[in-house]
Amino acid sequence: MKVCLHGAAALAAILLAGCGGDDRPGQVSPTPRAYRPEHFPDIPLPPGYLLAPGHDQLAVAMAGGVVRRFDVWMVSKPKQADIMRPAELLAWYDERLPGLGWTPAQAESGEHRYRRTWPEGAGEELTIAAAGSMSGPTVEFHLAPWAAVPGAAKP
Repeated sequence: MKVCLHGAAALAAILLAGCGGDDRPGQVSPTPRAYRPEHFPDIPLPPGYLLAPGHDQLAVAMAGGVVRRFDVWMVSKPKQADIMRPAELLAWYDERLPGLGWTPAQAESGEHRYRRTWPEGAGEELTIAAAGSMSGPTVEFHLAPWAAVPGAAKP
């Protein structure tokens, strides 16, 4: 009986040792803790895009949404034929964001800026930059505080 218990213990130790690491190829890394896009219903993420590997993703809202940071990098899904190209992607945002409270502020080739002003005169500026690359289209989002200049026309 002692031999059987020792054998079972040895077998259990071997099995447990084989389960120690997670080195499965193709494993998707976990979503960063500071990435909470559900706190940003006014910044829709484009269909057909994924979070860009190798970039820190930040989408957090604090103090009941008064303090917000949104710095997100995305790439097109591989082998997707109907992906929006950079100009189409920016046009997609030009159509959607005004209905979500954003005012177009500046549009340049590959980059559009939108602003939202709060009653106190401060607000946020959202920059969306879209580009093409060898691996497919990419898009970057950067949300920053913005203060209206006193006496200046609001966008």
